[in-house]
Amino acid sequence: MEIDKLLDNLKENKKIVLSLIIGIIVVFTILFFIGRFVNNYFDRKNLEKALTSMGEKVYKELYYNNLKDDFAVYEKEGIKITLNEMFNATDLDYKDYFYNRRTNKSCNPNDTYVMIYPKSPYQINDYNLTFNLVCGY
Repeated sequence: MEIDKLLDNLKENKKIVLSLIIGIIVVFTILFFIGRFVNNYFDRKNLEKALTSMGEKVYKELYYNNLKDDFAVYEKEGIKITLNEMFNATDLDYKDYFYNRRTNKSCNPNDTYVMIYPKSPYQINDYNLTFNLVCGY
């Protein structure tokens, strides 16, 4: 009798241990995918912030003074500044920073851009900015 009882306890313990192992595997799998999603999200947000900052800098340093008389024209159509133009203006290499860390592919330098829309009264900080980030996200 005692041997049967011991075997029954062992079988139940195996079920508990197996359930715990499966539960741990499921939890780690979920955490892994959440971590990848969060990492990709913050990676994209950092690239968006850098692209916006560079676009603002190029606009203020190169475009603002040269387009003062034409701001009304660009208010609706905008000023497109590609990643290539930004890096040519700043002598930086986009491949060093602007790439998708998940795929290790560089952002497209012609299709990644900011659009600046000057707005009245056309002071240096009077504009709206949109962007297009093409990095495989």
